[in-house]
Amino acid sequence: MKWLKGYTCYLVFAFLFFGFGSSLCAQLDVKGKVMRADQNEVVPFCAIGIKSSNKGCLSNEDGDFFLKAHLEDTLVFSAIGYKKTFVPVQEVLKQTQVFLQVSELLLQEVTVYSNNDFVYELMGKSRKALLNSISRSAKAYYFLETEISGQPVELLECYYSAVLNNNRIQELGFKNGRIGVAPFIDRYFVSLDISKAFTMLNLLYPDERMPSNPYQFNTKQVKKNYLLHLESSYDSLQPVYIIEFIAKNTEGHSFNGKVHVLKSNFLPLKLELRIQNTTHHPFRPLFPNSKIRSASMQINKNFEFKNDSCYVHHVDFNYKLNYDVQNQTRIVNSKGLMYFYDYHAPFYPPLFNYNTDADDYRKITSLSYNERFWDQNTVLENSKSMKLKRAYFEQEGLLINYKNDSNQKQGLQKGGFFENNDLKWSDKTRLSIKGNGIANDTISTVAMNGETFRADRYALKAGIFLDVNPVGDGLQHYSTAVFNVNDSYYHLKEEATTNCFINIYFDLVEMERRKMEKEIEKNPNSWLHIKTCYTNAMLEIENTGLKYFKEVERGHNKKKLEEWNKKVLEGLEIDNLNIFKISNQ
Repeated sequence: MKWLKGYTCYLVFAFLFFGFGSSLCAQLDVKGKVMRADQNEVVPFCAIGIKSSNKGCLSNEDGDFFLKAHLEDTLVFSAIGYKKTFVPVQEVLKQTQVFLQVSELLLQEVTVYSNNDFVYELMGKSRKALLNSISRSAKAYYFLETEISGQPVELLECYYSAVLNNNRIQELGFKNGRIGVAPFIDRYFVSLDISKAFTMLNLLYPDERMPSNPYQFNTKQVKKNYLLHLESSYDSLQPVYIIEFIAKNTEGHSFNGKVHVLKSNFLPLKLELRIQNTTHHPFRPLFPNSKIRSASMQINKNFEFKNDSCYVHHVDFNYKLNYDVQNQTRIVNSKGLMYFYDYHAPFYPPLFNYNTDADDYRKITSLSYNERFWDQNTVLENSKSMKLKRAYFEQEGLLINYKNDSNQKQGLQKGGFFENNDLKWSDKTRLSIKGNGIANDTISTVAMNGETFRADRYALKAGIFLDVNPVGDGLQHYSTAVFNVNDSYYHLKEEATTNCFINIYFDLVEMERRKMEKEIEKNPNSWLHIKTCYTNAMLEIENTGLKYFKEVERGHNKKKLEEWNKKVLEGLEIDNLNIFKISNQ
């Protein structure tokens, strides 16, 4: 979390958990609402899948869903506590509302197995079943919204390629994301290091940054640390037990909650974790003058079964922070969801040289906006609340990575926290050291005789961003040349030729990108071919750059500068010598 004032004063905490998502490619747009049959209530976060397919989606908090399917398909609706329901697409198109029946309670099962020993043994068998969990890859969609004193301050959406088992998330490879933020009392609140914090919740092994749960102990230890009670049993195509657990530890280091366990294989169908006002949490402030007093968390981890295998389906969560900043107490409320889908078919990773250890905010502002990606990956129908908050952020704050021109908005400019460190190439704008914030500290080079070591006094970093995504039976790709301001510097005296020298280099990168595009079009639906074209282009950029830097000597070799300028003029119809008024004499 960060508090920002004037984009310079901020508070950060590393935070936790998960979101949701799913996307499909087919012929028809199928929309509807999931309702509870015996009451006029919506069913949020209901899993909707296409029978005999790995495709699906999730209903939003209003029960609404959207996906693409063929007319002959059958949709499968499943939610914890409800009977699994099969509805043909044709019926959904006619009725739009889908009604789910509540699962039948099995009171006799509870009566027979209500002794304590059985419940502890059942918990132990469930733990052993989880120990056999295997790792799988999947797509993941994350959603988070945050309020302070009822005011929206943050809206975050991210896509990842995930590697996970039923116990924990092992890896989250960032794909794309977008942000909505608005100031609260002249300060921005942001959540950082999300993907790193996701891995903190491990069902089977303790982590000092998270409260404990019964799955982390053997049967003897569970008896010592928890009170277990068989609450009820129900049938959702097969019998399910509900075990309630209450921590004996009253110091706030252990979760309370419930687990829904399948009778057939002892695997969990749902795990509910909750804790109030604990000091044992993963949230941390950045500065010593700020303090998080306590945190309350509620986490629900939901599983599903396909072909007799157990998969993590989604995790929904809520948390509340009580913290002090500048002698004022703030209450932060956040809720969100991470949804795992398309198992064994993760996203193609974006081809781009960026810092994988950076927080997600930096990744979002570094990776270029790809409109087609967001159009093709709508995995959660926007709820009314989400639409209202997005409009609020557009009016009162910032929307980042929602539009191609979003970087022009105040706060994304150089020097602001939400700045974009990677500038896209454009024939309408030219780079400049001062205008684009390229580091230009000449003082540090005086004592080192900068003329002798002038080749070490500057570094220009530019490359190609390439994003590839399946569309129908083929691949859609998007590329752009980018200049990395954050990793570039020019620790030499700025001269008349300096900006001309920098722009010719960036134009050469753009020319290589265009050559790459022509090569890709020879086989645009082959991921291997596209990767090879990208690798070759980046190698050519490196070699061309080395040759260019050596020959032109930062523009001091006017003859060579003119030759390279001519290449750019022929390739892009851009005359940098004329733009920067460099004499050809």
